[in-house]
Amino acid sequence: MRVYDRFSHPKSCDSVATARIFILLELERSTLVEQTFPDPYTYLWAPDAYARDLREPLPGVDPEPKVALGLGAMEFKQPKKMRRELDDEPTRFGASWFGGRPFATGQSWPVGPDGIPLTHIVQVDLGYEAVNVGDHGFEPTGLPPEGIIQLFHDTENMGDPEDVEDLASPPWAVRYFIPASDEIDTFEILDTPAGVRDPIPLIPLDIDGFMTVKDQFSIKFTNERVHDRYSELFELAEFEIYDRLLRFEAPRLEHRPGDPGFHAEERISRMSGWSPGEIREEYEGILPEVLPLADTSDGYVLLFEFNPRTFDTPGWFHEPPLQVWILKSDLDARRFENVRCLIWTDS
Repeated sequence: MRVYDRFSHPKSCDSVATARIFILLELERSTLVEQTFPDPYTYLWAPDAYARDLREPLPGVDPEPKVALGLGAMEFKQPKKMRRELDDEPTRFGASWFGGRPFATGQSWPVGPDGIPLTHIVQVDLGYEAVNVGDHGFEPTGLPPEGIIQLFHDTENMGDPEDVEDLASPPWAVRYFIPASDEIDTFEILDTPAGVRDPIPLIPLDIDGFMTVKDQFSIKFTNERVHDRYSELFELAEFEIYDRLLRFEAPRLEHRPGDPGFHAEERISRMSGWSPGEIREEYEGILPEVLPLADTSDGYVLLFEFNPRTFDTPGWFHEPPLQVWILKSDLDARRFENVRCLIWTDS
């Protein structure tokens, strides 16, 4: 539990009394986790150990825990701000953001099949976040521990297979590059071209690792009691990262835990890990259809899942979550041109 990290920032709370109230809420939540299930945050380096220690409270259930990076909006972080850590070696800070303009990669701004420039959705500095989260917590995500990744998308396309006529020119693009320097003040930022649909204002990201488990609809239970306990585990795992990233920093007050209007069903955006959304029957066959496995040793990785409702961009991108999938073999080989985007319209 990291109470003081969250409450030491001058913009974290309006008063000492407010801070005390939230600390008590955090202590109460932490006690509940410890009494009911092992605290997932202490297992980031060892998902297998977390699965093992869940066998007693959840007999006969395999939650298949996976580590993800939570992507939350940060109101106070300034892009292009530098800080020094790791024996005063300069590292990048503030190069991860939602919307805005991306760093130049040596390629032109990507366009969709209709020739219209795609909207820049997100840029994540994986090299910095690997340091920020720590090697032990970052490695289980399976994501590259170096480089900067960018996602662009056509905000009018729903990702249905019939809407993608030519995979050589899909309505999305993923760019990945390894910068030659940590001095981000020297990086060139691309100008947004004319004609981009729904450009998004830049929102800096607060990123941290967290444990995810399968949703309760993806597991067969032997009895209702185990089902109910597992549902508690799922909600606690999802709330844990939401609580750490968005308690004070969610742009909309109703998205902050502790606010009377907080909507717990809003799931944090993420990279890797499990999706929090129930995969309904009509979707079960879509992913193998659009992204077939070459052999049984391969698998699917959730590269991104964005929930627009957790960012201050009401009405953007149809509102349902956007998912970006990639084969593990392609991720390991850094073949990001082979991703497939889907939007769960009833998630």
